[in-house]
Order: sequence, then C-alpha cells, then structure tokens
Amino acid sequence: MADATLIELDKISDISKVEALHEKLEALLGSAASVDIDAARVERVDTATLQLLTVFFRTLDRHHLQARILNPSRTFADTARLLGLADALNLSN
Repeated sequence: MADATLIELDKISDISKVEALHEKLEALLGSAASVDIDAARVERVDTATLQLLTVFFRTLDRHHLQARILNPSRTFADTARLLGLADALNLSN
C-alpha cells in the first residue's frame, strides 16, 4: 500500500485504550487512505480492541479502501484466532 497511513498499537491494547484508538481510526475515515496497523509490540489485547479493528476493516472495505495488520505479535494473532476474528482481520495466513 503506497499511500497507507500507519497506526502503531500500544503494548497493552485493551479497553482502557480503545476510546483513543477509536478516535484515531475515526479521524482516518475521511482521509481516503488505506491504513497499516502495526501490531508488533502488542503484549496484551482484548476483545474490545479486536472488535473495534474488525468494524474498522469492514468500514474501510465498504469505502473501497484497505487495512492490514503488520507484524502481528503472537499474542495479537493468537487472541484474534481464539475470538474467531483472524479472517476478518486478514490474519488467515
């Protein structure tokens, strides 16, 4: 993605930080740019964060834009799989 905007997830990406992440992602919706989300540093992630990212991916898709997770940590990928969200977040490979 040549014109993608990069968002880096926090080491602890849980409900205590989901509002701030929501604000960042919402601000990007009007930018007409694809989004890369770097999940390499994530050591803890919860359902709220993964649900928010799933809705964000679907919203971008409806606007013919893309989002992708870069370098998902094992914790991030395992939690997404456990919750059945790996496909929605394009982590299937």
